[in-house]
Amino acid sequence: MDKVMRCLKADVPVLLWGPPGVGKTSALRALAGALNAHLEVLSAESTSDADLLGVRIVDPATRTAPLAPPDWVVRCRTALDRGQRVIVFLDEVTCWPRSSTAALLGLVANRHFAGIDLGGARIVGAANPPEIADGEARPLSPPAANRWRHIRWEVSPSQWATLARGGYRLDIPQDAGRWGIDPAALAVARSVVASYVVATAQKPDLKTGAQPPLLEPPRDDGGDPAWPSPRSWELACRLAAVGGGWRAESAHDDLAGCIGEQGADRFAAWLSDQELPDPEALLRDPEKHPLPERGDRLAVALDAACSAAVAPHKERPARWQAAWKLLARVPRDIALSPAGILCKARWAEEDLRRTQIPPLAIDLGRVLQAIDGGGK
Repeated sequence: MDKVMRCLKADVPVLLWGPPGVGKTSALRALAGALNAHLEVLSAESTSDADLLGVRIVDPATRTAPLAPPDWVVRCRTALDRGQRVIVFLDEVTCWPRSSTAALLGLVANRHFAGIDLGGARIVGAANPPEIADGEARPLSPPAANRWRHIRWEVSPSQWATLARGGYRLDIPQDAGRWGIDPAALAVARSVVASYVVATAQKPDLKTGAQPPLLEPPRDDGGDPAWPSPRSWELACRLAAVGGGWRAESAHDDLAGCIGEQGADRFAAWLSDQELPDPEALLRDPEKHPLPERGDRLAVALDAACSAAVAPHKERPARWQAAWKLLARVPRDIALSPAGILCKARWAEEDLRRTQIPPLAIDLGRVLQAIDGGGK
């Protein structure tokens, strides 16, 4: 359940792939109970279009037929209003009729359904693998598959026995139940991916002919449903931010579940070559912490540290100043790109506009002047 828990924390829709009867719904009910979350289970087998989408009620006075939201949406909204966590479980995702699929994908994409905002609700889905799906199941289209973090659901006998002996209840550590993302960690995750894309997008693999890493169309062989796109890269960044960063043990698995195994392997190979220092360590000791000697590694490290420095934080002005101290230690040509991050943030954020401009920012006049003119 650790993988599912990270998705809930990061607000990343997660799709569990596994055969019927392996405990997907039972485990999710146990998790919802441990989190004191309101759980709605919608199944293609037992939910009609009216139950899912609502019904139209004719108003003779206005001669209109507004759509009355379904009860499950009202229950979710009520739970959110009282501050309770909400999980919507969409079972048998590949078996929903086409009339319902578009509405469900809208819920996954924007947390909005039948005219009601469900922002804050978490989405979990389940589907049977194609090799065992019944005749009514349809493969997920590439746009639909690209909205999820995909997990192959496997339960060992010992895991099932532990859950069964506990009455299908889970003990969740108190800190594990917290939902949300550290903005600085998310900024670093995005920055590292951006550096990877810039560095490798114009260098496809000569042996495999691999496509650029930002957008690689999915294969049509019915294999891995996950594929790289700006959307799925963002899902992966959110998971990295709650999972301890790109070097955490869970990072490759989460990344593969969002962009596919091949994309994850290429990114992991690039990242292992970078040997990046911890951006937070650089900001804590900007004048003495060792910096990478190789130019490309140094550029990635500085971009990541500056992205973390401008993320929302109670000490953001001090972190912004620390980032400039970092840049003062490197050649001016390497400092230009991360300096642009710092300058743009100064025009966008009020707390940074009140912060004194360091001498280095003035020295990098062409960057500062470009951002200054755009900001005004």
